[in-house]
Amino acid sequence: MKTITLFFILFLACCTAKENKIIVAKKKNDFTWLITGLPDNHTNENIVAKQYGFKFASFGGCVVSIQLRDSIRNENEKLNKLLSRKFGKNWRVDFDKRVQYVNERINH
Repeated sequence: MKTITLFFILFLACCTAKENKIIVAKKKNDFTWLITGLPDNHTNENIVAKQYGFKFASFGGCVVSIQLRDSIRNENEKLNKLLSRKFGKNWRVDFDKRVQYVNERINH
């Protein structure tokens, strides 16, 4: 009987943990486009990116390994696919135009 009770408690704990992770992932919705190179705050890009549901972040510094570069490319491709489904395959063209508009307004 103790074995069955223990199994049942563990089963419930696992199910609860999985549900909590899913809820946290849905609430967080924190997508990041990774950029290598010199650190930059990408303020204007992040103003527009917020409308698209993601942000830019510098990662890895100026010199990155091939493995890290490939991992960053893979993560960015996943985000690109998600954004393409949501905003259309040419979302980046519209995004860049909006960033250019913000740059012109802030710099003038």
